[in-house]
Amino acid sequence: MIRAAHRPPTNRNLATHVSQSASSPAAPARYTHLLLILATLLCLAPFLNKAVHVDDYLFIRSAQHIVGHPADPFGIVVNWNGIDEPLSVVTQNPPLACYYLAAAGTLLGWGEVPLHMAFLLPAVLAVLGTYVLARDFCAHPIAAAVIMLVSPVFWVSATTLMCDVSMLALWLWAVVLWTRGIERDSHLRLASAAGLVALAALTKYFGAALIPLLLAYTVMKKRWRCWPALWLFLPLATLAAYDWTTGARYGIRMISQAANYAGEHRTQMMVWESILSTMTFAGGGIVALIFFWHRLWHWRWVPIALAGTTILGVTLAHLPILSQRSWGEIAQIALFVSAGLGILALVVHDWVRCRDRHSTLLALWTLGTLVFTGTINWTVNGRSILPLAPAVAILLVRQLERRPMPIALRTLWPVGPAAALGAAVVWADTAFANSTRAAAAELAAQYRPARHSTLWFQGHWGFQYYMEQHGAQPFDIAMAPAHLGDHVILPLHNSSVRRLTPDWFAQVARIERPACRWLATMQLDFGAGFYCHRYGLLPYKFGAVPPQAFEVWEMRMMPLFR
Repeated sequence: MIRAAHRPPTNRNLATHVSQSASSPAAPARYTHLLLILATLLCLAPFLNKAVHVDDYLFIRSAQHIVGHPADPFGIVVNWNGIDEPLSVVTQNPPLACYYLAAAGTLLGWGEVPLHMAFLLPAVLAVLGTYVLARDFCAHPIAAAVIMLVSPVFWVSATTLMCDVSMLALWLWAVVLWTRGIERDSHLRLASAAGLVALAALTKYFGAALIPLLLAYTVMKKRWRCWPALWLFLPLATLAAYDWTTGARYGIRMISQAANYAGEHRTQMMVWESILSTMTFAGGGIVALIFFWHRLWHWRWVPIALAGTTILGVTLAHLPILSQRSWGEIAQIALFVSAGLGILALVVHDWVRCRDRHSTLLALWTLGTLVFTGTINWTVNGRSILPLAPAVAILLVRQLERRPMPIALRTLWPVGPAAALGAAVVWADTAFANSTRAAAAELAAQYRPARHSTLWFQGHWGFQYYMEQHGAQPFDIAMAPAHLGDHVILPLHNSSVRRLTPDWFAQVARIERPACRWLATMQLDFGAGFYCHRYGLLPYKFGAVPPQAFEVWEMRMMPLFR
């Protein structure tokens, strides 16, 4: 008996194939949801005690202020750039995530574990949202959800206390409700989706990108009968009201300020640097593409891809800005850039093969995120790349379904090494944060101020959070508040650290504390910059990672800065 060969769905019957798979899933939906929830919790539970890290500090400070002043989320002064400034000037994010954090802190407590437990909810909703959306786009939605879950860009972001994963969860469910509302002419779904778009934009400004995205989908489906798009005036009106309210309360229109801030910092980036960083962060952030490469395309393209990556690496090595980098770093950049270009190949191939509203939505989603990251946002980082993860995961699965070999557990083995790499990146980021917490406790205990002296510190991120917890004060470089005998702690691998001149200060100690010794996510002198590409062109980097260094200086005379 001859077994019929498996034939992947063609362009013409792809929608029917997906519809049949969605209507007759291999497992009941409730068990699938439970499985994905359990997988998400297993991935994030080991990192519940992760220390406050990077911009977590700003969100916590705002949340703590909200508890006592619910109508005034930005009404405090912080030292974030070396001087005291209003939080309304410093922050470039809307306050909805801070309100959620305030509720979590009030109900569960302000320790690291309860706060991270509260942020498990948006992570679970994001994974479930990817699965539910993928059911309408491909025949194997579980695979898409798992690929998104183990992507370093999602996994790391889900261990922070910032707004990014919460915005992504709202984004995904807004797309689900809107697309299904358009398909079924449901005013309830459309109104709910519009409300979620408004909430997403008030969680992170990038959520407003849903407005043109969903408008384009509506026009593709309804043509000239696109009156359902009128619901999108709800988030537009919400953002206008928010901008006016912040202008009246703080004298600053927050949305306009964020746009101006991005424009001022964007002018400092060269075009090639922006493109290279965007492709590197996209490829490294959604690294499953590398492990599935041999299954995505015909075998004849594999040697071509390897040759192209090699040529790219040699070319990068001859660029003046990269000429001093090691071959190991060049190889990592070339590999990640190749994966980023692979994302563009997926988009083009999917649209050329299908040319329907689903492929167009995924294309606009992906390309819009890349353009925003590379040309509009003030920096290239993992947080700005995050919205790519669900769309790329769905595109990857759609391409796998076109290949001759059917998708099964044995053909999804690349998820294993992708998950292992994702776990390593999260562990390295957690180790970096935790070593900062330990160093702050040690330094604060060792240099506890005497009766008439003060312990000062420079640097920010989680180091600032823990130093303030231990009674130290942030050093204001404009006011030079130190007195004779005061100590100033300088975290050399942190932000906004100004060197003290030896004419007025004397270095009395230096300590080093290792984090992960072979992988880094945020270290300036190592070339890793997951949270800001100015720390490195790689979102994470393998190699011999130097330990964190902290210097202790004692004031001998009136301070002076270089």
